[in-house]
Amino acid sequence: MIHPSISSRATFLATRPRNRMMALAAKYQDVVSLGRGDPDLPTPPHIVEAANRAARDGHTHYTPGLGIVPLREAISAKLIRENHVDYGPDEVLVTTGGQEALCVIMQSLLNPGDEIILPSPTYTTYSLAAHLAGGTPVHVALNPDAGFQIDPAAIERHITPRTKAVAVVSPNNPTATVQSRRALEGVADLARRHNLLVISDEIYEKILFDGATHHSISSFPEMRDRTITVNGFSKAYSMTGWRVGWVAAPAALMTGLLAVKDTYTICTPAPNQWAALAAMTGPQDCVEETVSIYARRRGWLLAGLKDAHLKAAPSGGSLFVFADVRETGRSSEQYCVDLLDRVKVITYPGGDFGPGGEGFVRMSLLAPDPRFREAVDRIVRFARG
Repeated sequence: MIHPSISSRATFLATRPRNRMMALAAKYQDVVSLGRGDPDLPTPPHIVEAANRAARDGHTHYTPGLGIVPLREAISAKLIRENHVDYGPDEVLVTTGGQEALCVIMQSLLNPGDEIILPSPTYTTYSLAAHLAGGTPVHVALNPDAGFQIDPAAIERHITPRTKAVAVVSPNNPTATVQSRRALEGVADLARRHNLLVISDEIYEKILFDGATHHSISSFPEMRDRTITVNGFSKAYSMTGWRVGWVAAPAALMTGLLAVKDTYTICTPAPNQWAALAAMTGPQDCVEETVSIYARRRGWLLAGLKDAHLKAAPSGGSLFVFADVRETGRSSEQYCVDLLDRVKVITYPGGDFGPGGEGFVRMSLLAPDPRFREAVDRIVRFARG
């Protein structure tokens, strides 16, 4: 029950289908969670040791608001090396997780009534953060039969004089779609012609399957100064609890971003920034091993869905599979509720990620192998009735 003194915005956040699923799951025993995007794998030891060493060495105070210089230099070098775009260290902001990054961006960009276009389905925080900033999220439903690829023409039909930006999440949460270069070039063309910003969420860029290729829209012609890139360490390095993300943006935007960041948290915890530096500059075989584990689980889940006569959206990357339950006649939320009630597997309804996700269910790859295999068996048993 929500107290009557709680604001309408907080009430709106608290009544999301995802929160209802979590509350419902708490009533059951022996639940296997394929819900939250929280890797079950441990943070690699060299990253943990870097945080311990930083704390022992006295790095326990405020850092510069943008973040420690060595980490920002490493991010800048990574962007040049891997993403082929040049943002200097002073154009990088270290945030307390990707979640804060999104809230900082929305608070920095949106005045009341300003619009941001969200190809739907997409990660829920985009819509919620826009609401909290007083802006208006404009959902543009993607076509599941086209693999949830962005249709620039559909986006253009929703552009108004109040449109500030378009958000692109690729690889995508929840659909696991990796946007094609052609789709992203279409978005870039819209941004140039309509004088828009693009928020490019690339936190899953290292988690790719079946030869999929990630493209950074900021590297496209004339897009460096129109793009705000969001990334972080949570997914590829199993560091969700460390809360370290980052934003790269042109210097003209960084003053506003930093001012909002300072209001929220002053700085990202210092030892955690040194851990993130170790993640970025240390051995990367841990990432390769992580992706191979997720690829194995993805194979098990896709095979299980096939056995259950359920389809899935093309899953080129991220930590999820987006199962198509439209032919069952259930809404996505009802399917999740019934799955939990019957076989005790928690998943998230696609409708919670915007209108384009209705009829689908997001299933994560994030449970230890034995429990994951058990979850797949339960899903198959449920789907077969």
